[in-house]
Amino acid sequence: MRFAFSTDAFEPAGRFEAFRDALARGLFAFDLAQRGTDPYRGVVDLCIPGPVVFGQVFGSAAEFTRSPALARGCEDGVWVLLTRTGRMRIAQGEVRRDLGPGEGAIIDARRAHAGECLVESDTWVVQVPGAELRALRPGGAALETSFLPSGAAATGLMFGLLEAHRRSGAMASAGLGAVTARSLADLVAFAMGPSARGAATVRERGLQAARRQAVLDDIAGHSLEAGFGAASIARRLGITPRYVHALLEDTGRSLSEHVLDRRLALARRALTGPDGETRRIADVAYACGFGDLSYFNRMFRRQFGQTPSEARAGVGTSQTVAR
Repeated sequence: MRFAFSTDAFEPAGRFEAFRDALARGLFAFDLAQRGTDPYRGVVDLCIPGPVVFGQVFGSAAEFTRSPALARGCEDGVWVLLTRTGRMRIAQGEVRRDLGPGEGAIIDARRAHAGECLVESDTWVVQVPGAELRALRPGGAALETSFLPSGAAATGLMFGLLEAHRRSGAMASAGLGAVTARSLADLVAFAMGPSARGAATVRERGLQAARRQAVLDDIAGHSLEAGFGAASIARRLGITPRYVHALLEDTGRSLSEHVLDRRLALARRALTGPDGETRRIADVAYACGFGDLSYFNRMFRRQFGQTPSEARAGVGTSQTVAR
């Protein structure tokens, strides 16, 4: 499941109120105060494959507060902020940190805390329920607010997973979202100080996640090449073709399905791009690896709910959330 929201759909005068009421209070359980007088801009794009939620939040300068009353109504667990651009300030208890690009913080969701987007900021957010963390940290310490420095391995791996998922675009199926969510939960538990069993789990899953992402990146970069398949991926990555297929099993989609998703995404981008109206649909289909035009038309409609001609003409398309 994906949740997307943008204040761009509202009149400038009402954008802050829309974001505050629908998102800050309704979804994230925060009170929000605007800083400055310019029209507020907020964009949220969340992946919700299960208990662990992750996604991207872009917001103008503002102050946010989770009061004790709001905190009591929140689910047990933590939420993680990872700053892509901008600067943020986080305060919970005795912990007070300014976060710059590449840095983050783990925050106890059920304790009051406050923060500021000091300037316009683009941030990754990850929410991990307490039950997920306790399964990875049996006998571990209580949830604690902690800083994620830019040089730490867990911080870099979290950023890498989130950025890779974002790059996947149309390939980011529900199965891939679940895999990313599980790997993020592992890394959050590891950053908080896992038990020996939890550390072993993180190492094992982390290696698999890295190899799986390498396979997905290879699909993204080479799927239009002649002779592309498990053998060519395996050759480039130094693994076996069988392991290529095994790595993709957890995404819920086969290699051929991932390749189809990628080719369809490229075709749609070509048809809806600046020169899309001047290109023949057949030429686009063949350039994107489809040898059968009727098959291309059928798969395109199944994937996007519109024909290639409708996509090219902008019929029935929804506005893309700006980032």
